[in-house]
Amino acid sequence: MITKKEAREIAIKYLQSRNREYLEVEKEDTIGFNENNKVLYGEYKDEFKNVYVVEYVVQWGLEEKGMLIYIDSDNGEVLYSISPTSWIEELEDTGEE
Repeated sequence: MITKKEAREIAIKYLQSRNREYLEVEKEDTIGFNENNKVLYGEYKDEFKNVYVVEYVVQWGLEEKGMLIYIDSDNGEVLYSISPTSWIEELEDTGEE
């Protein structure tokens, strides 16, 4: 199982690899951990996994909004990320970001 510190580092590397602009990534001591969480999107949809949920903040028009990255706590794989309105990977893959 990875640590919260590793989850935060994975989230930052993921944001950089996807060229996402962000203002900050939450500190490791506030990262959430969910046991037996149902995966809602992507390759593992409808499976249950233990996950870390890492929030990062972006400029959303005139305000700041939190986005979430779900990371498999067993192996560190990023499962998906979500904005207040949709799956972010889906927007990126269709060019609508």
